[in-house]
Amino acid sequence: MNVSNEDFRQCGKIITPHSGDLRVRSDPNNKILKDGIYIVLPRLNNKWIMSIYRDRCLGTNELEVTVDPVAMAQMSSVTGIQANVYGWLEHQRDQLQNETARNRIKDSRINTFDIGFTLAGAQEFLRRLAKMLEWPFPTWEIDPAHTRFTAARKSAVDHMMEMAYQAAAASGTQRVEVAKKKEVRFESKEQFRAHIEVLLREPVCAITKLPLDISFADLELAPSLDRRDSNGHYELGNLQVVARFVNRWKSDDDQANFQRLIDLVRGGPEPAPSIS
Repeated sequence: MNVSNEDFRQCGKIITPHSGDLRVRSDPNNKILKDGIYIVLPRLNNKWIMSIYRDRCLGTNELEVTVDPVAMAQMSSVTGIQANVYGWLEHQRDQLQNETARNRIKDSRINTFDIGFTLAGAQEFLRRLAKMLEWPFPTWEIDPAHTRFTAARKSAVDHMMEMAYQAAAASGTQRVEVAKKKEVRFESKEQFRAHIEVLLREPVCAITKLPLDISFADLELAPSLDRRDSNGHYELGNLQVVARFVNRWKSDDDQANFQRLIDLVRGGPEPAPSIS
């Protein structure tokens, strides 16, 4: 969908009435709204706090939000709160991000935090932020269990990346038979990691829908990066995260045929064909 100027105004209304501190920066000539809106903090000389932009990259984000966590932390009367702000933002990104944000040119002077959303996701993020800022003394607390989950998922993503690079390095070499050529076709490790993070947003096997064990306590249910087309490469559109035992069983089988067999196991055997 196309994000309209009215959509931006609604986003501004979500965040500003709930916090007496924040304001949408005025723009009488309507120049800013063609790209987005800017939220400022009047009591700190209209210090910039965050921006909400249209996504102009070829992706599925409709809006992207850029936040200055340091400035956001200054809104709290509690000192040393900056790490909590980062943690809270990461929590929202894990829950709500549609696709990795990549719209904005980074400013090396500011360590900003970027999140990519659908319009509905951005509105929910702003509602949560507004609720946080309603508190007299926001502490930006998050569930400790989520912190442990985030650390475990990061470890799982790193492990899958390493396995992919190892498989690519070993492919095409002479053994008893020649291994299939596999390549990692991403512009950078950062882009590769971001894509795996999206695939692992919900730790569920893409084929069996079984919950994945990102702690690797049960290795058979540990997340494993699978190429949907076994003749293809590690690239966009050809990757999914499955349970390790599923990846092993699927091997070089055709994706559709393997899914058919899994569905048969789940639903029971097909009736035997009648002989007439």
